Amino acid sequence: MATTKVKNTETYKDAQGEHLVAKGKLLLIENSEVYKIGELVADYKNTILSIKRPIIISETEEIKVGDIVYSSWSLPERSIFTVKEIKENQLTDTNNYYHPSSYCKKVLVLPEQFSPKHLQAIVDGKLKDQDEVYVELNQTGWMDKVYGYCIKLTDNHIKLFPVKKEQETWNAIFRNYQLSGEGSYSTWLQKHYSPPLKK
Repeated sequence: MATTKVKNTETYKDAQGEHLVAKGKLLLIENSEVYKIGELVADYKNTILSIKRPIIISETEEIKVGDIVYSSWSLPERSIFTVKEIKENQLTDTNNYYHPSSYCKKVLVLPEQFSPKHLQAIVDGKLKDQDEVYVELNQTGWMDKVYGYCIKLTDNHIKLFPVKKEQETWNAIFRNYQLSGEGSYSTWLQKHYSPPLKK
C-alpha cells in the first residue's frame, strides 16, 4: 500500500530510541459511506449514534497534484479527495468539484491505516478529535542518498506517538514552585502575571 510523502520531519525520543516522525492532527469526520468494520469509530452523543472516520492531517505540508486532501468546507461525501488540479486559491478533485484551498489540508493517514488498538483508544477517549500526534516515517532512497520521507506502515497500520502538551511543562513549573516553599499556584500566578495595583 502506497503511503503519503512528507517533507516536514521531527525526531521523537522515547525509551526505545529515536524515531523519525511527522506532526499531524487527528480528526474524526462525519461518515457518509456504508459502515465498514475496522475503519470507523462509533461515537454516542445525546443517545444518537453517529459514525465517524478517523484521519490524520498535516497543517504544514504543501499540497500537490495527486495528494489526498481533507476539506472542512465540503460536504461529508466530498470532504476527502485526490487533487486533480491546483489553480490560484482553489483545488479541483477528480470529479471536477472545486474546493477553496484555505479549507484544505493534506491527509497523512487514512481510516484503514489505523490499527484496531488505535480505534479502541479513540472509542475509549484516550485519543480525541483535534489531538496532535506524531506519525512514524520511513526514509526513501538508495544507498546513502535520501530522496524523501513517507508514512511508515507495519502490517498496513501506522505507529503513533503522543505530542507532549505545553500544559505538562507549566504544571511542572507550578509543582516546583510549590516544592520550593514559595507558595501555591495562585501565589505564583499573582506574582508573575497580576498587574500592579493602582494607588
